[in-house]
Amino acid sequence: MVDWEWSFREWLRATFPEDKVWFDPPRGTPSVPMITITGQIGGRPHDYLPIDNPRTSLTVWGPPGGDGRKAAVDLKNDLVEALMELNNELLDDDAFAFGARVDSILWAPERSDPNNVIPRYIVDLTLSVRAS
Repeated sequence: MVDWEWSFREWLRATFPEDKVWFDPPRGTPSVPMITITGQIGGRPHDYLPIDNPRTSLTVWGPPGGDGRKAAVDLKNDLVEALMELNNELLDDDAFAFGARVDSILWAPERSDPNNVIPRYIVDLTLSVRAS
């Protein structure tokens, strides 16, 4: 099967080129707003089709403070638009995407520090990919 996680990350990085896409948030002070990729689950719909329909979650982070939610909303909207336009294109040299379906969007601010609430959206989606 295709290693879609790396290919998808490369496509996201090309779509959002300012070091905004990570598998895990970088150590130290990350550049925000940013997108992190979590919860990858593969799924082949049929044994006889060379297609993978993985589900994944993208977390959109905004900076803490007054304009943080607006920054998170703007990046989330840009992300959803890019996903909806992903149709029959190469993610990179290894993977081809037939499309993406956004399954849900959840507002889930990070509240581990009540004095520093970080705006966060979780975008769950299903991809349809194959090896290129």
